[in-house]
Order: sequence, then structure tokens, then C-alpha cells
Amino acid sequence: MKKTLMVERRLNKQDFIVPPICIAFLVIGCWMLSQSAAEIIANGGGTHPLVRMVMSRPVLHKSISLLMVLGAGYGLLRSILHIFDKSPALSANARGLTDAHYDSKEALGPIPWRDILGFSVTGSDNKRSLVVELVDLEKYLQAGNVNRRFNSEKNMESHGSPIVVGQQWIKSDLDEVLLQCQHLQALYTKPSNPVP
Repeated sequence: MKKTLMVERRLNKQDFIVPPICIAFLVIGCWMLSQSAAEIIANGGGTHPLVRMVMSRPVLHKSISLLMVLGAGYGLLRSILHIFDKSPALSANARGLTDAHYDSKEALGPIPWRDILGFSVTGSDNKRSLVVELVDLEKYLQAGNVNRRFNSEKNMESHGSPIVVGQQWIKSDLDEVLLQCQHLQALYTKPSNPVP
């Protein structure tokens, strides 16, 4: 067996739904920025009381428009970068295991082999997941950015571990990944192979 593991990330339908939504909000935000409140109301765009309230305050109107443009632009950029991100979803070597299946910007690791108790596969059919069983759960619940911590808490509630890789996120067969992870753990936790 190999001494390293590299598992490719699989793109899902949701990865291709986000860019068109961001583009729609970007177009609406740009249109709102280019129009004055009076023009929008005159063209029949201000029939709802909430819209009239926003349009009657030019600073609020421009602020909301600018936030739409900036937020949608950021979302579009992140989603396109995610689609073209070729970094592995899961990787392992002598240093440990790195989990980046959500996004390479939210990668967690390398998690040293001494912090990993083992691996298991839970679920059935297409809802299967690889669960990484850890020595110190709290340490990895608090690791990463806000989005990563949120996902770790959800994983903890549903699987009992903050690190869970669903079959839908990776291209490789989950049983093969499980065997490779177990092999690497056995290889790198031997006393004769100190972990750097």
C-alpha cells in the first residue's frame, strides 16, 4: 500500500447553483445603484411598503445596493474559486491527516496521527460518511474559521466527531479510503516511526 493518501474532491449540484444566484443579486444590486429611488418608484418598483420605506431614504437605498453588489461579488468569486479548486479533499502522510473536503480555505490539519483514535464508516447507500475518531474532540471543535467550526459542531451532533467526510464530497470509494487511512495510521503510529 501507499505511504500517502490523496482523495479528490467531488463537485455537487449546489456548487453550480450558487454562481447564478450570485450573478442575479449582483445584477439587481448594480441596477439599484444606477437608479435613483425616485426612478425606481416612478417605474412601479415601490408598491410594497417595505420597498417604499427603503427608497424614501437615499442613504439606506445606496447602502443596501452596495451591500448586495459586494456580497454577491464575494460569493461569486468564492464559488468560482471553489469550482476550480483542485486541492485534495482528504490527504494523509507521515505528518498526519488533512481534511479539506468542504473547501481548501477551511482545511483542518494536518491532524497528527497520535490525535487519531481510528476511523469508521457510518450510514448506508449514498449517505455514507467516513468518521475520524479523535482523542481530544474539543481541540478540533474549536479549530478553523467560523464556517469550519459551525460544520464541526453539526458533525459532532450527528456523528460524534467534528471530522466527518461524506461520500458525496469525494470521488474515491469510501471503503477504499477507510482501508488506506487505517493502513497509514498503523504505519505511522508504530514506535519505530516517530511523527515529526
